[in-house]
Amino acid sequence: MNGLVAWWARNSVAANLLMVIALIGGIVGMMQLEREIFPAINFNGASVSISWPGASPQDVEDQLVTRLEEALADIPGLDRIDSVAREGTGSVNLTAKNYVDIDVFI
Repeated sequence: MNGLVAWWARNSVAANLLMVIALIGGIVGMMQLEREIFPAINFNGASVSISWPGASPQDVEDQLVTRLEEALADIPGLDRIDSVAREGTGSVNLTAKNYVDIDVFI
């Protein structure tokens, strides 16, 4: 057993000292970490939710989500459309390109 691992195994004081330094560094880093209860995030896009109580996911997709996707596909600056159809509800998330003014996009 030669090399770095063997040296650390033979020198337990050095290994424990490195562990204590890493632990202290982690505690200091955690104390300096900026934390917020409700952090502000920038979402470069919009979300549209639609509901149709009692409808199956297939009906929601065919009648609502697909038509909404087709209507919104021509928005200038649109980067991506993600949609989900569930029982009685559907949602369409629109993501704009980075250079687009979000107020104009919405």
